[in-house]
Amino acid sequence: MSTLSPERRAKLEAMRGKPPRLAKVIKPKDVQPTSMAELEETVEKMIALQALGEGLKLARQRRHLTTRQLASALGVSQSRVVHIEQANENLEMQTVARVAKKLGYRVLVQFIPENANEASISVNMPQLETNV
Repeated sequence: MSTLSPERRAKLEAMRGKPPRLAKVIKPKDVQPTSMAELEETVEKMIALQALGEGLKLARQRRHLTTRQLASALGVSQSRVVHIEQANENLEMQTVARVAKKLGYRVLVQFIPENANEASISVNMPQLETNV
């Protein structure tokens, strides 16, 4: 039976009754917000990247492919595919377009104006062959 040091025991007592930590927020390494506007921009960027990764994951699942199978088709490691789907980095449009093409999809970028009276602009992304 191990005994706790007085420091560890005090720390555990201080934690008693506090809710557990559920998640750790990780910011992109290259962004250190210094204002509320920068923080909001960082959060929006993280949400957009997450949505993009989820879209790629959904496309893979609709094709009934595992991450290992997609990795093989792309010529990359399984961990690279998981990394792309988790969008832990800034994904290049070329990477997104290449993965989408391998899954039988095309990427369409849409610019939606903030002014509702203007028309949106849609751009079909070329299927650029680059390394994932």
